Amino acid sequence: MMSTVKLGIDIGGTKIACSAITFDDQNHVQYTTPRKVATPTTANAFIDSMASLLQLVKKDQNLTEWVPIGISTAGVVDSVAGCIIGATGNLKAIDHTPFNIRQRLADALDISPELIHVENDANAACYGEVAVGAAKNEKNVVMITLGTGVGGGIVVDGKLIRGSKFSAAEVGHMRISLTNDRACTCGRLGCWEAYASGTGLARTGRRDIRELPHSADALDLLQGKKVEDVTTHDIVGAYARGNWVAKQLIDKWHLYIATGLGNLMNVLDPDLVVIGGGMAQFVELDKLQDYLNERVMDPMRETPVVFATLGNDAGMIGAAALA
Repeated sequence: MMSTVKLGIDIGGTKIACSAITFDDQNHVQYTTPRKVATPTTANAFIDSMASLLQLVKKDQNLTEWVPIGISTAGVVDSVAGCIIGATGNLKAIDHTPFNIRQRLADALDISPELIHVENDANAACYGEVAVGAAKNEKNVVMITLGTGVGGGIVVDGKLIRGSKFSAAEVGHMRISLTNDRACTCGRLGCWEAYASGTGLARTGRRDIRELPHSADALDLLQGKKVEDVTTHDIVGAYARGNWVAKQLIDKWHLYIATGLGNLMNVLDPDLVVIGGGMAQFVELDKLQDYLNERVMDPMRETPVVFATLGNDAGMIGAAALA
């Protein structure tokens, strides 16, 4: 059995993680416990920190030569040029775009930039699940990540869909409501993210509870809080207690998820749908599938919906697989 070692980096708003990742020809993966540093707030320190992490992991693995390096990062990424070219509000070190991570890191390490691949984090996570995770061996895959927002990645015929300007698969910003009653963080109205994210669930809760503020279940959910202070945590906690209001909110949340996901499935006809992100733990697949069956063109040919398996390491693994 042959194996290949690569280095993976995941850039987040609070930390940068780096690991040595080994792929074999049976689509299995092994990786070391990531080394981590706090994400710097200046551009030079940002590059220097990545270079130092890579040198440490290279030394840990007794690598005598540099191997391919995959970088997963937030923002719109020109994966051909290795540049961040769009919004990266959570990375204070990048105060302008384009920001050529690939060239600057190659210069810092004195290596060829051809060894480095840079990828949007949602795309990288999707590709990681296709390469060695929940969607292994599948050619047509839609992945969504449910958290503070809604992210996505799309693989068609084994290839990532990046778009002509590298901003494809911004699935959270397709519009699912025409009522104009809910603004999204992008500035538009009615986006899927505004309803199906964890933040969206809390917003739905605050809206609905205002309509029945004195019911016993509403008061149980509030636990003494003001309606405007209700959080996602409050709702899922009340749901676990069997709270009727929370049950209605969780049902509605699944309906919102299915509305956008059904649209994607009708357009793309995937072999498999993967759900990841911090809110995935609260998704009930049977409930979601029931709502999807009402919204897809061919409910008799049920497309499997599964949970992601690579967790927070999916982006790092996917970027390394692409390197």
